[in-house]
Amino acid sequence: MPASPEFVEKLFSQLAPVYEKVSVAISGGMILHWYDLLFKTLDRIYRIKSRDGKRIEHLDIATGTGLIPLWIWKHWRNKVSVTGIDLTEGMLKIARHRMPDWKFIVGDALNLPFDDNSFDVATVTFGLRNMEDPAKAISEAYRVLRSGGYFLVLEVVPYPNPLLQRLFEMHVGTVSAIAGGILSGNITPYVYFAGSVDSFFTREGFEKACRNAGFRKVGILPMAFGGSILAICQK
Repeated sequence: MPASPEFVEKLFSQLAPVYEKVSVAISGGMILHWYDLLFKTLDRIYRIKSRDGKRIEHLDIATGTGLIPLWIWKHWRNKVSVTGIDLTEGMLKIARHRMPDWKFIVGDALNLPFDDNSFDVATVTFGLRNMEDPAKAISEAYRVLRSGGYFLVLEVVPYPNPLLQRLFEMHVGTVSAIAGGILSGNITPYVYFAGSVDSFFTREGFEKACRNAGFRKVGILPMAFGGSILAICQK
């Protein structure tokens, strides 16, 4: 059962100062590879969409400390404008400090405060499974994208192999919980994270939810033996 927005907001507010460091540590550095794949995909999309000379509008959902906007600011800020939205003010303070000229707002991914057809690209990284209604969040991303727009998702999903899933839960629930607790001073988030994956969409269920939302193209790149995905959806 997904956690309430209030629980998630409190959890990530506590983790904000060490969130990035802990994420790298408990993933054994694999998260850096996953982000690199996302950035390379964004780079290809931007090259296509920038051909008409218009500025690209990018929405980063559950933006957290602004890792995606930070990469965009370093590499594409002359051609891309970013809006970040997140439930957690503590996370957004870090993002605003990094990129004071860009817009970072507190808001709900299930009710995005934007008009239909407002953005060319939308992203969400490791945030969907923390939402009360991930399917609604996918539909909202579809709504605010323009025709031809892209929705990219990095997420952890249940392993197709039950044994690998059990090993993952043991890793997150014990080893990662201890390591994350030492680094952050709080063991609770890592116990929660293990359960949040088990109750999330399977890879096939995620693809179905994207197609049900209206996306005409949905590509799923499995990673880490199927326990993580990069989804590339086009409206």
